[in-house]
Amino acid sequence: MQKIETDRRHTRITLSARVFVEVSARTAESEAVLLHCEVIDVSYGGFRVCIESEVPVDAILPICAELPGVDKPFYLAAEVKWCRANEDDSPGFLAGFALLNSADTDIKSWRNLLEHV
Repeated sequence: MQKIETDRRHTRITLSARVFVEVSARTAESEAVLLHCEVIDVSYGGFRVCIESEVPVDAILPICAELPGVDKPFYLAAEVKWCRANEDDSPGFLAGFALLNSADTDIKSWRNLLEHV
């Protein structure tokens, strides 16, 4: 893990992690649609990813994050703050997610872990 100090509210940490974003919930007629993301960095309050498809700004989506060295995944809710095409003409999009204080999620465990890094 590498810390990145910025003028942001929370320190960003560069790490390799698996994140899945549920962009469409399961219904009686169809399965849930999950997008796999490449994590660029994470912080106490959110994360930045490279994602295969565009996601709508302001959407609130369920997230599953698997961090290295942590035994169980984190189930979270996050708001898409921004989404734009990759700047280097590679396929996919870059997106920023803000984590929400939501009941029935692992937000407290996430924040407890990351506030001590």
